[in-house]
Amino acid sequence: MHAEQLKARKRESIRDPITDEGIGLGARDLSIADIFNDKREQDLFVNHFLPSQDKESARDIVELRRENRALSEQQEQFLEEARIAYNRLRAQAEQVQKHLTPAEIGEMAERDERIKIVAGAIGKEQAAKFLGEHVMGLAVTDTPSFERISGYLKNVHEIRNGRAAAMTDKRVEDRLKKYSITDETFIKAVASASPNEIKRNLQLAVSTQLTGWRAAFSFIVKRYRADKLYASFEEQQKLIEECNTNLVSVAQVLRGTLNPDIRHELQNAALEGKKKVETLEGNVLTVDDYRRVRSEMTPKAIKGRFLAVRDQEVARRFGKDKKWKNTSAAQKNEIENTDLRERFLDKEMQRQNGYKGQGLLINLLRALFASREKMGKMIDSI
Repeated sequence: MHAEQLKARKRESIRDPITDEGIGLGARDLSIADIFNDKREQDLFVNHFLPSQDKESARDIVELRRENRALSEQQEQFLEEARIAYNRLRAQAEQVQKHLTPAEIGEMAERDERIKIVAGAIGKEQAAKFLGEHVMGLAVTDTPSFERISGYLKNVHEIRNGRAAAMTDKRVEDRLKKYSITDETFIKAVASASPNEIKRNLQLAVSTQLTGWRAAFSFIVKRYRADKLYASFEEQQKLIEECNTNLVSVAQVLRGTLNPDIRHELQNAALEGKKKVETLEGNVLTVDDYRRVRSEMTPKAIKGRFLAVRDQEVARRFGKDKKWKNTSAAQKNEIENTDLRERFLDKEMQRQNGYKGQGLLINLLRALFASREKMGKMIDSI
């Protein structure tokens, strides 16, 4: 009994953002090891979630791990509390993701050009999966946008499952039954875009079922019944339009978050015939990436690369066995009078600018990157 109560308490402690039902963590109860062994999860956790909890603590932990040093008890506690909060957020995001179905994406695509392009490029099924994963990421990287999407989808859920929708559907069901009209006939009758044509279709559907004294007053009866059915149809359409208005708002928020890198991923999936969208590999997503890139950008590493390039130029000009240290003064002067230094600096600046990533790790690196002038002075000091 106690175990069941504990399970129920845990389930109720996290609410579904759309339905407000209690949900448990389930498979989303990730350990720190789970998070750090998954590149995507580590990227979200380290680059975005930890800094949102405490930027200074997040930076200190990253630097300690870069140096492979132990964390303090206080830092371990911070990580554990962050892990719990992260898992709760991701569990809620997973529920929101479930509401971005292919059908919903299809509705959005009919009303938003950018979503239409996404669905047209990779198909509604894959678009739903891709945008669902994208929303999962937004929960951590862009919480305001995620909350707006959640709010609009919650509105859709409440409209579809609310009392007004239930009563409207019941009225339609009762009237169709009373007038001996099948669901299929009704759906076919209201399929037109013209209100007048819908009314004529409903009158025709009604008149075919009139018998007895009602048939004698066919014009009056069919008009009355068709008007009742049309009124119910309009009530349904009003609710559908409310849902679609909220779905358009979801599409608008999503459109605003589809940056050039994301569009590039979609183009790769569409134009290269891939069955799924593969996220472009970034250079600085994990602590290991940060450690590697930082080691590549030290003054010692930069000088080492220049020395290697200079020796290659010496070998190209004066023979493969030649090195800078055993060239003559004239040969050294010849090398120094080329644009070798400038070409090297161009390449190093391209290297720095080419590192990708978002959040804490790339920002820490950018603060350490050397300017072209500073790298030039490093080389000149050799």
